[in-house]
Amino acid sequence: MERRLKKVPTQFFTIPNKDSWELILYSQTDLWSVPRDWDESKIVFSSTYDVNKMSSADAIETFSIWIGNVTNNDCHLNIGWADTYIKVKINVPTRSLVQESINSTLSGSEVKASDYYAAAVYYREENMMLDQALVWMEKFIEMTKEPRFFHLRQYALILAGNNDYEGAVNASRRSLRLSIQANNQDYVKMNNESIEEWSKKIR
Repeated sequence: MERRLKKVPTQFFTIPNKDSWELILYSQTDLWSVPRDWDESKIVFSSTYDVNKMSSADAIETFSIWIGNVTNNDCHLNIGWADTYIKVKINVPTRSLVQESINSTLSGSEVKASDYYAAAVYYREENMMLDQALVWMEKFIEMTKEPRFFHLRQYALILAGNNDYEGAVNASRRSLRLSIQANNQDYVKMNNESIEEWSKKIR
């Protein structure tokens, strides 16, 4: 069950049990240990999480906290000790915040080519409205005298996302030429692989 939390400073405590851990966020932040005068009204959030087991080789000697599975929209807060750990999924409103920023920027009077590029790439990464991403990317290409190989790579990916494989291959070939000139072997490899893949889909 998801809970929306307000942006407030908190300190967290855990209560480990054999099969589950309780995680508590507490609004008092000047504590070095559990307060003697524990105040239930200061609990911002409390929930219980099932324990995950580690192999003996991966066991953690000290209480540890780490962030994993990071995406644009969420991540996992991992809390572990010995051979057990819990995973707390944290969702963030990135999409709505970025969309608001895109709308504001692109409705302005002085929109730069880089603004169209950033918006197009974000839409592609989130796999949303790829037709609109293509409009913005083509606007960027039109406004940019000499697109770089990584720009053209993104253009190719968006074209492929719109099932324009012939256009994607052509953009990839342009990106390939520039990536060879720049001696960027990663992009050379990616472009060659994409050209081979998308060429088979051209009808």
